Amino acid sequence: MNAARLSIVGKRYGRLLVERFHSSDGRSRTWLCRCDCGATHRAKTPALQSGDTKSCGCLKMGEAGKNLRTHGASRTPTWHSWIAMRVRCSPRSKMRAYYFDRGITVCERWKHFSNFRADMGERPPGTTLDRINVNGNYEPWNCRWATPCEQRRNRRDTKLYTYAGKTLCLTDWIREITGDPKFKLRESAETVRART
Repeated sequence: MNAARLSIVGKRYGRLLVERFHSSDGRSRTWLCRCDCGATHRAKTPALQSGDTKSCGCLKMGEAGKNLRTHGASRTPTWHSWIAMRVRCSPRSKMRAYYFDRGITVCERWKHFSNFRADMGERPPGTTLDRINVNGNYEPWNCRWATPCEQRRNRRDTKLYTYAGKTLCLTDWIREITGDPKFKLRESAETVRART
């Protein structure tokens, strides 16, 4: 294919104006661009054409700064939960197989921290964000602040048992039957081994 036909010099992508060809790795070309803020930035053709790269980074910094100024709650427990939720659902996340690949997303409303905080309130001490339906998305009607114990009961691999119209995990059934609210299944197994 003719190199001139592949040139995107002079085209604008967001805040970036492509000034000249920079290099090629055999699969895609890298271009030297001038951002509206005055900075230069190198970007690959696919990133420019898909819209993944729209500026030298100033656009994200500007949006992040605006968001921080708006809510004034950066570095709070609630803000950390919001960031962790968004990272989990990212295609670049290390936990991609558990969230992104399963189709779990963050609702459009919660892409803004102020909306997330308005819907969820401040995160209570000793809790983290939990999805009520573990196969559902992050959205107001499917999320709650939950303790680690509540979250362990709400995992996909937790086995639930139904008796007389009531459904509980094994530990909760034992707590209900024995009346011991502090019962731990692991401690019981160790006690049984000690007796044998």
